[in-house]
Amino acid sequence: GAFTYLQAGFAREMVCLHMCPYSRFQGVMFDADTATISYDARRGEPRGRRGAAKLAAATGGEAANSVARAGGDCVDCTICVQVCPTGIDIRDGLQYQCINCGLCADACDDVMTRVDSPTGLIRMASERELANPALPPSSVRADAWRRPRSLTYIVALVVFSVLGASMLANRTPLIVDVLRDRSALLREGSDGSIENAYTLKLMNLLERPREFQVTLEGPAGVRLAGRDTFAVEGGSVLAVPITVAAKGDSGLDGRQEIRFRITAVDEPTDAVTEGSSFLLP
Repeated sequence: GAFTYLQAGFAREMVCLHMCPYSRFQGVMFDADTATISYDARRGEPRGRRGAAKLAAATGGEAANSVARAGGDCVDCTICVQVCPTGIDIRDGLQYQCINCGLCADACDDVMTRVDSPTGLIRMASERELANPALPPSSVRADAWRRPRSLTYIVALVVFSVLGASMLANRTPLIVDVLRDRSALLREGSDGSIENAYTLKLMNLLERPREFQVTLEGPAGVRLAGRDTFAVEGGSVLAVPITVAAKGDSGLDGRQEIRFRITAVDEPTDAVTEGSSFLLP
């Protein structure tokens, strides 16, 4: 909570400027057909106050013709800079700090309406659209999805969507972790069997209680010394201390590989197998 308050209350746009990873790789993703918030420099430049233009036009003569030829639609009011949350001037071109919020476009449209000029001086447009103002946007973007960059992104999106759907469909809503007791490597039972202690962590990922049964696979007739079924509440983790016993006269010694298989009682297909080791004298 404190970190969120720090980010939203104090850092604010600094997150976009210095921490956001998207701003660092967006330049690699963009190309001449990518529509972003852009300033139409062909229409807006050179910038100037409308009052000066009207005064020059009123005087007539060569001054009026010069203004008519040189004047752009941008009145240099800098409102687009004032409303920008990251403090950039969109008229300087695409910059990595731009988050494409569109506030500058809305502010500029309002100004253009007030000065009786067409809106859209700042708008969503691609580099190719701005370079060819005579072409309608629809004709510029009609074949945009066919370019190599778009096809690459489409293929990547489809592949990862299929992989994600497959993982979601085949996931097992159970996570198991087996921890050996390191304090006591082994001990001998009253019946001559060899026992090892473990902690079994069962994580139930469903939002309802479930029961899980534990079975063992391994040499020397390994078996659970105690109950083998455990109930776990929904969305919780249960740490269970268990003891595994094996025959002391099996003829084996040293470290042996064993496997714990945990199966959901209500759904036998939900099963997880975890390996561990069993120590014999």
